[in-house]
Amino acid sequence: MTTIILCGGAGTRLWPASKPEKPKQFAHLLEGPTLFQRAVLRNLAVSDRFVIVTNRAHLELAAAQFVEAAGGKKSVSFVLEPAGRNTAPAVALAALVVAAASGQDELILVVPADHVVADEGAYREAVGLARRAAVSGRLVTFGIRPESPETGYGYIKAGLPFETCKGILEVAAFHEKPDKAKAEAYLAAGNFFWNSGMFLFNTGAIVEEFERWAPEMLEASRRALSSAETKEHGGNSVAAIRPEDMAAIPADSIDYAVMEKSSKVAVVPVSMGWNDMGSFDAVYEASKRDRAGNVLPDDALALDSSNCFVLAPGLKVHLSGVSDLIVVQDGDRLLIVKRGRSQSVKDLAAADVKAGRS
Repeated sequence: MTTIILCGGAGTRLWPASKPEKPKQFAHLLEGPTLFQRAVLRNLAVSDRFVIVTNRAHLELAAAQFVEAAGGKKSVSFVLEPAGRNTAPAVALAALVVAAASGQDELILVVPADHVVADEGAYREAVGLARRAAVSGRLVTFGIRPESPETGYGYIKAGLPFETCKGILEVAAFHEKPDKAKAEAYLAAGNFFWNSGMFLFNTGAIVEEFERWAPEMLEASRRALSSAETKEHGGNSVAAIRPEDMAAIPADSIDYAVMEKSSKVAVVPVSMGWNDMGSFDAVYEASKRDRAGNVLPDDALALDSSNCFVLAPGLKVHLSGVSDLIVVQDGDRLLIVKRGRSQSVKDLAAADVKAGRS
């Protein structure tokens, strides 16, 4: 099996810790490895090879962090995008690379680079279940058992149990991010799961479904790879897509382009301490907190303060008499936002660029 790690995201909701030159997947948002390295580490036990799809500007970062996480234990190749075109082109390009290197029968596990999985045992068990269905030609998605009526995630509605694989369900429908009332109804129904954006399928099966549902995208991806600049980096193969070829590939998500149209989709429901790290509120929830609920670096000081998050490697932050604050510093940027409002950070980042400050 080959693991494809998608790490082309910009992470603007985590500005200023996430920047164009070092987006969130490569930044140290949590204690220990970066989010990208965590994705590598948790897949070392389940995968034989890796394909990393990332921006051309991030090859050095991705290669260095991969070696730091995996050492020389696994082979890796890189597909470099000059610009993002959403997840479907990334998956199509990587699937074609896998097919050329390992054949149509190779299994592909697609994972985002910027998620956190707390229960890796549950993760490995879910991957094992998904493999059984993928071998039979199914496109398997991982559905997170919802813990609350979240409005920030898409949902998967599960259907009947998969006939030959216990623990796997047919997919009845995909649903967009709901409003609060719908999310509460989904939670009460019991057969709705958060869409994790993780997939497992046979190489031949996913290429076949691209040919059926997104033939223009697949053909444009083939052309892009055939004219890509190929080279080696640290003994690993690199395919750098030309800007004009990337622009010719239709932009779409893998959900819209293939998964929502295919009749071969199944879902593995799983509870594994999943967090998509889509905001500083999510980073706070995934971090270790002290007795007062604070997440603080060693050189920070908090008096009579609770439930605050501080990420400021260039500052010694002192808090007094405050609660529910997010304080993030990087370079000459200092962000202070109320917990629960961190989705607005994306707008602040855009305003900073518009003002010509970044």
